[in-house]
Amino acid sequence: MTTVFQNITILFLLVACFTGEASGEVEQLKERKLEIEELKQTLDSIGEELALLKNRKQKSVVPEAKISSPEPINIYPKRRVEEKYKGQRESPSVQFSTSKSKNDFQGFYLMPFMGLQNTGDLVWKSFFGDIDIKESSGAVLGLSTGWQWRNFFSDFQLSYTENKMKSIEIPVPLSFTGESTGVGVHLAGGGRFFLNDFVSFSLGAGIGGVNQNISFELAGIPVEEKDLLLSYQLFTGLEISPTESACLGLRYRWLNIEAMESFSSRNLHLLEMYLGYLF
Repeated sequence: MTTVFQNITILFLLVACFTGEASGEVEQLKERKLEIEELKQTLDSIGEELALLKNRKQKSVVPEAKISSPEPINIYPKRRVEEKYKGQRESPSVQFSTSKSKNDFQGFYLMPFMGLQNTGDLVWKSFFGDIDIKESSGAVLGLSTGWQWRNFFSDFQLSYTENKMKSIEIPVPLSFTGESTGVGVHLAGGGRFFLNDFVSFSLGAGIGGVNQNISFELAGIPVEEKDLLLSYQLFTGLEISPTESACLGLRYRWLNIEAMESFSSRNLHLLEMYLGYLF
């Protein structure tokens, strides 16, 4: 009996121990479960915070501006220009232009002119010998037409000159009146040198003929002679070109007319003003 009681007691103690241990393990499991739940909540809240931070970062990101590096400044502009046009200098191309410029007149022109002229003493080859005749200053009218290039020109000149006679050198005072006229035709040519875009200097020469008529009355006795005579000229002038087609100039012309049977040769000094138009 005692043995049975002992066995029951031992069994009861074993059951009690096992029950106590089981209940202790259950409590530990519950505590671990609570800890796991708390850790899970903590991790979830941390994940939510990270997600919010990520969204804020994406919204606050500004697109990166692309900054192009500036072109380097050349502190030697002259060298840069030379390098830019170096190839053009090595292989130049010739260009022809038909347009006119202020200092590049070319074409056909008309040029009327007028002015004053003076002549040296005229000698009358009379029966009594050579007698000097003094002439007054006269007038000249004319027209030039021709073709001109930039620095050269050639033209045809038509002119009319007239001088009144002032006195005759004779020992006896006699009534005296007279005049000399001439119609000249000349071919001329020369060069033009530009001082700037508006002003040019010209120099030229020409040759032709003059149909000269000299007549006077001495004490009521008429004396007259007509002839076509060889003549030549030299001239120079200054010209202003205010527009592409117009020019205004002042010219000095020296004209020599050969002698006649009854009269000597004549040297005319002409100061002319002209207005020209280029077509």
